[in-house]
Amino acid sequence: MKKVLALFLCMMTCGAALFAQDLEMSVGGGLMLQPVFGSTKYKSTEKDTDDYSGFGAGLNVFFDATYVEVNLGLIFANEKSDKDNEKGTDTSNLFFGVVGKYPISLNESLSLFPFFGFDYRITLGASVDGTKFPDDVAKAFDALSLVFGAGVDYDINENLYLRGEFGFGITFNTKSEDDDKDSYDSHFKGKLPVKLAVGYRL
Repeated sequence: MKKVLALFLCMMTCGAALFAQDLEMSVGGGLMLQPVFGSTKYKSTEKDTDDYSGFGAGLNVFFDATYVEVNLGLIFANEKSDKDNEKGTDTSNLFFGVVGKYPISLNESLSLFPFFGFDYRITLGASVDGTKFPDDVAKAFDALSLVFGAGVDYDINENLYLRGEFGFGITFNTKSEDDDKDSYDSHFKGKLPVKLAVGYRL
């Protein structure tokens, strides 16, 4: 956790240096969708490989300063193994993210921006097949992700614009996955965050 906080502090410090410049500020919010997928190759011959997938949806708000975007989101998700016929794991999650971005103007009303950064998932609650985990167990689902992708802004007028983003995320091991790392040879977990939002320039 200390490493995560130090990372975000560093990114926010860099962002603050940019904010001091004459930048275009805006705020906004909208819908966030997030399919997830992954695979674990276990050492046990009885359970060789476990593939899993899931989907999450929720709300996202952002603050934008031309080259930096700060996000805060609330997402409800379900994830299950391909070997599991039950309902799977349900979670409610708070996401905080910081990305660097570079806007490229295509015409007077349309611009494109690639982005790269990190987000951190704080699990507010978790349950498996309707059975709720204790809060201290749910915290083991907290995770840091590397995210990158591209977005597009379409100006409705001088102040109001529509924003769409599509990204790819690589999620690092959670605490529970680190504690269990001796049981598997390889582990990968990814996600495809999609954001649809309305922004307002300040």
